[in-house]
Amino acid sequence: MSIKKTILCSALASLLAVAAMPTQASVITRAQFGPTAVNYGFENAANGALNPTDGFLTVSGAHVTSYAPPGETGMTYTNDGAYGTTGGSAIRFSFASEVSAVGFTAYYNNAPVLFQVFNAQNVLLDSISLRPTDCGSICGFIGLRAAGISYATASLPTVNSHNIYADNIVYERVPEPASVALFGLGMLGLGLRRRMAK
Repeated sequence: MSIKKTILCSALASLLAVAAMPTQASVITRAQFGPTAVNYGFENAANGALNPTDGFLTVSGAHVTSYAPPGETGMTYTNDGAYGTTGGSAIRFSFASEVSAVGFTAYYNNAPVLFQVFNAQNVLLDSISLRPTDCGSICGFIGLRAAGISYATASLPTVNSHNIYADNIVYERVPEPASVALFGLGMLGLGLRRRMAK
């Protein structure tokens, strides 16, 4: 085997190994989401909708409201107890398949927000309790990155039946194995084409 072919095969193997490696759980900001991140707001959801979805993400445990906290416009999602939902319950963000990061803008009435991410086996991957203030005194972005997120929850556990508003959900989908393999084949094809051209 030639040296170039060995180098090309090693590079391809390294690329596939890096793509398959799990990432360590961590808190992230909105700016740390990649360019392929998906953003979801509630602009197209009906007032009172219990389970709004974009086809990949479904939000549950509360309802859509036309109330927009200061500085925001449009619809938000809240657990204030109207529309037959339980006041103060956790808001759940469920995904059709694994994601590697999820976050949202929280309006939380001056209580720390507990944000947790879980895998498909209901194992807690990471958790944070904080009072973000990057968009106001009781408003801010909360995000977590972890390998294999199937769903996330947001709640205000220190305040009984207190409401939280969620908006501007952002998440990063995990590339399907076929996509990673296709990328690897493309790189291999480019390498072979370059070699044939010489």
